[in-house]
Amino acid sequence: MVQLPGAIGVRDSKDPDGLAFALSRESFRSLVRDVKAGELDTP
Repeated sequence: MVQLPGAIGVRDSKDPDGLAFALSRESFRSLVRDVKAGELDTP
């Protein structure tokens, strides 16, 4: 995770040379909230 101007950069720490993407701060907050709430758990 890295802070970018107006965004948060995210990548897989187990694959540092793999793909990365950026989320707006609001999208990142929503992602963290959903993860904590178990909304993204797979059955």
